[in-house]
Amino acid sequence: MKNKKEGFLEIIENLKADHCAPVYLLYGGDTYLEDEAISALSQAFATDPQRLNRQIFYGEENSGRAFTDALSAVGIFNPRQLLIYKNISKLPSTYRPRLFQYIKHPAPENLLIMTAAAEGKVKIIDTLTNELQDFVVTIPTWTPYPERFSGFVRRHLQRAGYQITDEALQTLIALTDDSLTHACGELDKLFVYLGERRKIEDGDVRQCVYGYKDYDVSDFVAAVSRRNLPQALLIGTALLKANEKLTTLIVRMYNFFMDVWTYSAGGLGRGQSAARQKQVGKGAVNYANSNFSLIFQQLRHTDLQIKSVSLPEEDLLVPLLYSLMA
Repeated sequence: MKNKKEGFLEIIENLKADHCAPVYLLYGGDTYLEDEAISALSQAFATDPQRLNRQIFYGEENSGRAFTDALSAVGIFNPRQLLIYKNISKLPSTYRPRLFQYIKHPAPENLLIMTAAAEGKVKIIDTLTNELQDFVVTIPTWTPYPERFSGFVRRHLQRAGYQITDEALQTLIALTDDSLTHACGELDKLFVYLGERRKIEDGDVRQCVYGYKDYDVSDFVAAVSRRNLPQALLIGTALLKANEKLTTLIVRMYNFFMDVWTYSAGGLGRGQSAARQKQVGKGAVNYANSNFSLIFQQLRHTDLQIKSVSLPEEDLLVPLLYSLMA
């Protein structure tokens, strides 16, 4: 199947149920567009995407063998598989022949999605987009030029049920036109900041994006322990703008949730200060119905992303806090 010269939105909006190709390459590196494409492809591939046997592999994790084995494996409970390989350019050359062979003869019950950032001339990308172009559909995920940002931002707002003034939109784009991931991350913060309001004014953008106050990491952990999402977003992003490292915040959250999990399992917090025990006790109440296994998985996943994707750390923190606290 020859790739057509279509833009991202044209390709995504023209997808039809049960008519997607078996193999896709998301090429460009804007993770917002990657997530949008994966979501749209999943829905086109399966009536209920949540029931897919979904596996994600990362080029930085030395997962080449597991990935190529999964290409020929059959799901036990659901034969339809969604296989995603993040940063395909990192796939070791040892496993590439198996991948290329699979691409020429894909399993009908599988949907394979590979992602790749723009890194200059890379041999495997050249193979996928030229030698194998009849078998791989390439979807461009380049960050669009600033003049095209407004269309994507308004689409994001419309789906969320919000409006924005022209002046506020111009300010937002001026501050976040390095990537759509950055722009939409700021929008998600604005949604929390607005409360019950549904229209974003210019003052909201300037207050939320420019807003700054001196905090330390203990203030951030305290907000997390109270499960106060707006406060955690405000303090966490302020800390990152003050050159604190996201890795530090993740370690502190991991330790906090480990203490909460231990407390919930009957641990008494020996060796901890009275203040820490009180904070952990309140955390146990606020996260009483949480899946701690999933929490630790999300923290490890974001920590890995810090090392594997070229994104501002703030763009990784925002979705992490939503997943943990919303």
